[in-house]
Amino acid sequence: MRGPLPAIAPGSVVEGEITIPESVPFFGAGTSSRYFFGRVAVPVRHSRLTLDAPSSLPLRYSTQLLPDLQPQRTEQDGRVRLIFKRASIEPLEEVQSNLPSDVPAYPAPAFSTGESWERVAAEYPCAQDFDANSFLH
Repeated sequence: MRGPLPAIAPGSVVEGEITIPESVPFFGAGTSSRYFFGRVAVPVRHSRLTLDAPSSLPLRYSTQLLPDLQPQRTEQDGRVRLIFKRASIEPLEEVQSNLPSDVPAYPAPAFSTGESWERVAAEYPCAQDFDANSFLH
């Protein structure tokens, strides 16, 4: 898609912010997601991801295709905050589509709130017939 944007010209700085507040988890056994640093065809001068959660939540993360990225971690008033920052990312190239979910396509911190795969699997209605170990190698 293409379309004119007001006050946008080559060299303009465009900022975006996404806030996803959640007071009750969508899925009680845990969720997982990732935030892609960088964009295809355009440079990104600064990216920041902040994860803010109760200290009691099992917040785990990994950095995919970002070997030197380490978050700033703080704990205060029963909350843990992880801040990932990355500066100056050149435009990313298109990658092969439909890669397996365990093959990272773009630089991204991935994060999860699940205690274990077994607990996540047990929460699904069909869990009686599910063996999590058959999917993990």
